[in-house]
Amino acid sequence: AARTLLDQHRPDWALQACDTAAGIPSARLQGRKLPVTARVIGALDDRHAMMELFSDVARMPFPGGQTLTVEWARAFEEAGRPELARELFENALNALRQRQSQQPDLLKAWVEFLIRHRDHEAAEAALVKDSWIISGDAAPLVFALYRDWGRLEALDAELPKLYLPGGVEQEVRFLAKQHLAGKAPAGNNAGR
Repeated sequence: AARTLLDQHRPDWALQACDTAAGIPSARLQGRKLPVTARVIGALDDRHAMMELFSDVARMPFPGGQTLTVEWARAFEEAGRPELARELFENALNALRQRQSQQPDLLKAWVEFLIRHRDHEAAEAALVKDSWIISGDAAPLVFALYRDWGRLEALDAELPKLYLPGGVEQEVRFLAKQHLAGKAPAGNNAGR
């Protein structure tokens, strides 16, 4: 309901829907707060409420909730607060490292976020460190990174530092070759 009201440019009503959902008794530790709440508060331009919401989300046992971190980060980003999304991603990734655990979807979303925000060095560093965790998604991400960074022509110098499996490296080269030939591959818009 909150999304529909927000899409109809009724953020006050959308906030009431979010507050109602959050007030429903729940056995879940993080309660019923919904990621759309960040977008609603962003539409209301209430900086204090945004920081309060972010504080609640960041203090969950796992930042953003075990399964909702990516949704929360995207909601903060869509609300015009990419710095909060970045902090949430970083906190969640640090928590994973401390637990010696992995969440491929979280890492993929982090790299896409970095590419979207043109933080190419950080995206490359994340791929150098952890591309093995997301090997199935590594080729489109590496391609998107170097395409958006303007370094497709320098793949021979860039790819060795990533230590990608042979098949993944070949796929990156194929995607780059197609792109440089003017045949942009469909479905490889990571980060866009």
